[in-house]
Amino acid sequence: MSKPTSIRDRLEHDAWRNYPGFAQRFSRTQPRADRPRRSLRWEDRGLLILAAFLLLLLIVRVETARAEDDPFWGVEFQGAGTRVQAVALDTEIHAVVTGPVARINVSQVFQHTGSGWA
Repeated sequence: MSKPTSIRDRLEHDAWRNYPGFAQRFSRTQPRADRPRRSLRWEDRGLLILAAFLLLLLIVRVETARAEDDPFWGVEFQGAGTRVQAVALDTEIHAVVTGPVARINVSQVFQHTGSGWA
């Protein structure tokens, strides 16, 4: 056996020297650089194409998600046949994130400027 040149070569050399049975069993299950690589089966290729397509759809969907073009930001009160818009005077946001779960409480204060009940 030639002198090992890399860490991997040294580890393989030590394994063959100290644990020949294990090294022989392990070398049968692991692909080697001198063996030709097996090409993907049609099932693997299909799954790879499907995964790439779904990832592309996700990216397109994320890129196209945006808020409505309505310039008003507030609350709309509906009364007896009337609609009154009120802008938020104060907004308080409290968020607690635990792992993949986020609990968010939003409190807003509005002033009703209409004359009727809302």
